[in-house]
Amino acid sequence: MREVLAFLQLHPELWNQNHFLCGTTGCLAGWTVALDEQKTVHELDQLTWGYPAIPIRAQELLGLTDKQAHELFTFTGLADPAAEHAWRHPTFVEFCAKVEQVTGLRFKEPADV
Repeated sequence: MREVLAFLQLHPELWNQNHFLCGTTGCLAGWTVALDEQKTVHELDQLTWGYPAIPIRAQELLGLTDKQAHELFTFTGLADPAAEHAWRHPTFVEFCAKVEQVTGLRFKEPADV
């Protein structure tokens, strides 16, 4: 988990938690598998776009329970107080707080580890 979060912190432009349910690799689950397989997100998307095995494999790699995987992988947005009935992508800090709430793992920046 720490390695994936460190990658996402260094490459926020590649992280897109909003689209977990379509099976693409821009989310936590997809990047977990992509990094484990040593593939680029584009390579993995070409092979698995919309393929349900991504979250299953990511859950195994991260050692998550079914409940933890569901809570993290479906944490795709937050209510936007600036707009009625609107959602926004979670910030990296908000996502790390969710990881800590769900797993007890507190992410520390690589320099702090």
